[in-house]
Amino acid sequence: MKIKVKFLGPFFYWTDCKEITLNIPQKSTINELLVILAARLGDTFNKKVTKEALNNKALQRLICVNNYSIFNLKKLETELKENDTISFLPPMAGG
Repeated sequence: MKIKVKFLGPFFYWTDCKEITLNIPQKSTINELLVILAARLGDTFNKKVTKEALNNKALQRLICVNNYSIFNLKKLETELKENDTISFLPPMAGG
């Protein structure tokens, strides 16, 4: 199935791309997508994102599927669907 992945802020610098379209297996999860992205995008992405996302809840909040944080869905087990857009957002703070 086809999905779109967008990289903003530091994620752009770690991947050197703004957006990619991927064909991934049906019913893939965010966790499986991170493994696919690590294989495709290299060691920096693997170290800074894929490995960190397993235990870092703050990082999980920056990953969105169709503008919804995976932290409010099923976290890393969020299942992806055809034509989903996954965004890696920059950290934000407010006051």
